[in-house]
Amino acid sequence: MHMKKYILIIALVGIFVLTAAAQAQNQNGLVTELSGQLNSEADVLAAKLVRQVKIVNAIKISGDIFLTPAFRSLDDRTRIIPDEPSGRPNPFAPF
Repeated sequence: MHMKKYILIIALVGIFVLTAAAQAQNQNGLVTELSGQLNSEADVLAAKLVRQVKIVNAIKISGDIFLTPAFRSLDDRTRIIPDEPSGRPNPFAPF
């Protein structure tokens, strides 16, 4: 029983060490160089998004539209939907 615990602990430590070593290699390689380009593209996209959000936030909606004759001339064509039977409680249950 204790042997299984030791093997599990050694395996977890080994995975941790290998993961840390792989991350250290990626920091000096191609991934770092590409992430600099992606950040600048991401910054451009973020700036565009911020501009669009500012435009949307600048929109002021007034309730005056509901007082116009065009709005008042609209017809309410709401239909009442009758209740329908809903079927089986579990449609996937066998017959």
